[in-house]
Amino acid sequence: MKNTSFTSKELELKNRAFLLGDAVKVSFFVRNSQLIMDEECYFFLMASMRKMRMNIPLAYTLEFFQNLFNEKVLQEREVTNGIINFLVYRNSDGVTLSKSTISYFFEVEEMDDVLAIHDRSLELDIIKEINVNNNLLSNIRVHCPENIYAGIYAQENDLDDVILLNPNKRIARSTSGNLLFLEGDVIKVPKHSEGAYISPLLENFV
Repeated sequence: MKNTSFTSKELELKNRAFLLGDAVKVSFFVRNSQLIMDEECYFFLMASMRKMRMNIPLAYTLEFFQNLFNEKVLQEREVTNGIINFLVYRNSDGVTLSKSTISYFFEVEEMDDVLAIHDRSLELDIIKEINVNNNLLSNIRVHCPENIYAGIYAQENDLDDVILLNPNKRIARSTSGNLLFLEGDVIKVPKHSEGAYISPLLENFV
């Protein structure tokens, strides 16, 4: 399926997301023609923007995003199941960066079921030559060169993904997201303090 993209205004090439990676990304989910976990995803977006010291518009309410996605995704595109990858970035029009306005871009990736499990086993390996941090910004989706490097490493070694460690050589996450480990009847998940992403999807099901 071809992905569909939307922007808050005409996308300029010279924007801080393109030039400097000054953006945050949050995913929203559509299942059976309805938004699911939209409130949790919204609050994660707001928290991510605050961590990046972005100037959050007063119009950015939960209802704003519900109406936006209902109109553009559910009604116009008639998406039944998919992931809305929402990217908000800072413009360069303020006296200071913290006062600059923001714009958004989002892309809809359609799929059969956003909660479906892979129909085959995935092959992963630990990458040791790089690690990811475990600080304030490590838990949100921001520009991460480690993800790019690790993604290329996975492709070159015929892997589906790789496991990333933190500076203390403890498991943090993969390039795609968080990891869950099943030990007997117990599910274990790396902590946010180890470098795992904050994930509304994970927190709703584990």
